Amino acid sequence: MNEFDIRLPFTAAEAKLRGITRSQLTSPKYRRVRRNCYVDARVPDSELLDVHAAVKVMPAAEFVCGTTAARIWGAAAPSSGSIHLGTLQRVASRQPDITLHRYALRPPLTEWSGLPITTPAQTFIDGAAHLTFVDGLVLADSLLRRTALGLDALTEAVCAVPGRPGDRLREIVAFARERVDSPYESRLRLLIVTADLPEPQVNLECTDGAGRERRIDLAYEEWKVAIEFDGRHHIERAAQWQSDIVRREDLEAQGWRFVVITSSDLHTKPLEVLRRIVDALVAAGAPEVAIGRAWRRFFPSAA
Repeated sequence: MNEFDIRLPFTAAEAKLRGITRSQLTSPKYRRVRRNCYVDARVPDSELLDVHAAVKVMPAAEFVCGTTAARIWGAAAPSSGSIHLGTLQRVASRQPDITLHRYALRPPLTEWSGLPITTPAQTFIDGAAHLTFVDGLVLADSLLRRTALGLDALTEAVCAVPGRPGDRLREIVAFARERVDSPYESRLRLLIVTADLPEPQVNLECTDGAGRERRIDLAYEEWKVAIEFDGRHHIERAAQWQSDIVRREDLEAQGWRFVVITSSDLHTKPLEVLRRIVDALVAAGAPEVAIGRAWRRFFPSAA
């Protein structure tokens, strides 16, 4: 940190330079977050604070990268139990929960809360390399949703990646879309399009009979077929759950037909999900579609 800020982690040496004595440092006013790394005791624990502390105790670390960068950007990325930091040096981490990634060249960087961090596009390139195809798509969609990154810019960035890694990244980005609200929407959309069904619109905005603005997760506007994911978290948010029910009833009164999918459906019965969507489309007047088999590549455990 350029300016001493006790809200961020600092070393004992930095404390001494600012006149904080050892006895003060070990008083209830401060607390230790890592070995030789302290913070004001009023600062709450957070993932971001832990990343700041990791950078402090790892002098070779030059920037945040990988899935740690993705999570800081607010994107959906699995937690590996390790903080991922980048360096240009040939050095390994001796901290069990810090992973150092060596880069031959400095990647595109920006700053977040005083931390050098890979740009959203570079974060996708780094993170997707270590994820399954489906999780890579979730990462791409969520970075497009949570940051200023646009699909054109992401496409341009992955076009510069050579060889097979670049081919895989470009294939993932070909399925990525902007304005996707949740990982399950990403997974459900991938299932639909790789089964040769028409691609639904993402987060279609429409108006109900009372003139209220409504939004549908995935929609076939031509046939008024809506596909929505119903997460179990709604049970814990009764008001939201009831609001969703009222919204669907209002849209059904306008002729919309809903297919509601749960996480259990998607994980264990994807073919049944596809058949339900096809049945709804046909009932709404769409041409019948033969369900393809390519989806099995992305959902092998359920195939």
